[in-house]
Amino acid sequence: MLYVADTMALVWHLEKHRGLGAQARKVLQEADQGLHTIVISGATLMEILYLVAVLLTGGQIRTHNAGQKDGIAKNGSTGTHEPGRRDQPL
Repeated sequence: MLYVADTMALVWHLEKHRGLGAQARKVLQEADQGLHTIVISGATLMEILYLVAVLLTGGQIRTHNAGQKDGIAKNGSTGTHEPGRRDQPL
């Protein structure tokens, strides 16, 4: 059977999190065994990429504010939440 996975259901399944409901857990485990096909939306993919970026950067996600050019703000900041900090690009 074909299912569409919600972001948190997929993440919780991969982490074996207790918050995942019994029915979702069963379907996702069966999909791991090849009994079902799981698809994800573009939005889910973007949310997962964002979560990975947060983990990899320790929460220091670069933003592209109006005052920035090529990821560098006028004050020399890369746009992280800590002004003036020069982090590596994602």
